[in-house]
Amino acid sequence: MKTKIREHYHWVIAALAFLKMFFYGGMMNNLTMFLVPITESLDISRGSYSIAMSIRAIVNILSNLTIGFFFQHFGYRKSTPFFITVTALGLFLSAAGKDLLTLCLGAALIGTANAYCFSNGSSYILSKWFHKHYGLVMGALSSATGLGGGIFAVVLAKIITNYGWRTAYVTMGCSIIVMAVVVFLLARNDPKDMGLKPYGEGVISKKKAKQQWEGFGFDTLKKMPSFYLMLLATFLGCLCYYTASSVLTPYLQDSGMDLTAAASVNSILLFALVGTKFGCGWLSDRLGAKKVITACVIAACASLLMLANVTNYLTACCVALMLSVAAPLTGLMAPLLARELFGYQVTGTGTGIIIASIPASNMVAQTLANVLYDTLGSYKPIFWIMAIVTIGCAGLYLALFAMAKRDRMKFESQSQQEIEPATQN
Repeated sequence: MKTKIREHYHWVIAALAFLKMFFYGGMMNNLTMFLVPITESLDISRGSYSIAMSIRAIVNILSNLTIGFFFQHFGYRKSTPFFITVTALGLFLSAAGKDLLTLCLGAALIGTANAYCFSNGSSYILSKWFHKHYGLVMGALSSATGLGGGIFAVVLAKIITNYGWRTAYVTMGCSIIVMAVVVFLLARNDPKDMGLKPYGEGVISKKKAKQQWEGFGFDTLKKMPSFYLMLLATFLGCLCYYTASSVLTPYLQDSGMDLTAAASVNSILLFALVGTKFGCGWLSDRLGAKKVITACVIAACASLLMLANVTNYLTACCVALMLSVAAPLTGLMAPLLARELFGYQVTGTGTGIIIASIPASNMVAQTLANVLYDTLGSYKPIFWIMAIVTIGCAGLYLALFAMAKRDRMKFESQSQQEIEPATQN
């Protein structure tokens, strides 16, 4: 039995990454639930509280930009205690917070594990363990944030309602510590450490091999306009999604729903993510990431228009389902599209920079939405504005696809010219 588990340890690694995204992602997806009870309890404005959320987003960005250093010097496994310990301290500090300064310090600590627990860390470890079904496995792992978010939405809503938001923070801190112990004990940095090869090594289909081309090194990539265009398109696409999702719960509460009802809508969104993220990963393997991400952008635009016209619980649930189709923009699709457009060498620094734009967009979305709320007394105007921005974002993606195709054709042409003289000699 032990030998069989060892031979298929690839799936143990995938399960650990799933567990990590389930707990951390599930909890992070529900932090907006704390906005109303905290601002009312501490008597601070939503715009002021958004400072704490912005600080967490800034640390998320730094986390994604520096995660390569930690993996290079300490490895995936040994990085676990540091990131999770600091995050747990942040959750406990937030639980004890009595003013905005304490909440900001707690938010900064909570953001440290973003890169490790989300797409960047998962794509790093999976690229070492999986050569086949990479998109499918990434989709399955990304769905863990939705599953965890759906469960935590219900649990945290009940804890906040019955015991208060401070107890909810303590619960999250204890949960993430238990998760970290399991990951640290079982994780391994590389299949070579166990005398194994990456899953599917040498058996990739011709179609998949075409998608998984070597591509550009980062020294070349950083000089390419298409790389920066993807950075901008990723930022804007996520900005539009986060504008809707980050204020979904407080917006529904403002519309007349109680916390339990509003949290249940958010729970529907997060449970739906299980299917949409898994499905987007599966479709990316078969249709390509370009077609899938285009559908996600269209869904983001539709979600914003629908949200601005919510009238009851049923329409709110429909918005949640549509938002779930747009959600893969915020993690899953960025590394998959980057590999398809720029080659597998993009994994690491290149992917880290692209993914860093995601928490940056979240920071801007939450700050902008809450500041406009304090100014106008409603979230609706920002929904209409972002729906228009989403249309522009779709145009950027189409331009990106054309530029990346041109870059690849030029790269392959130059490579062929270098090969031909060598062959003749």
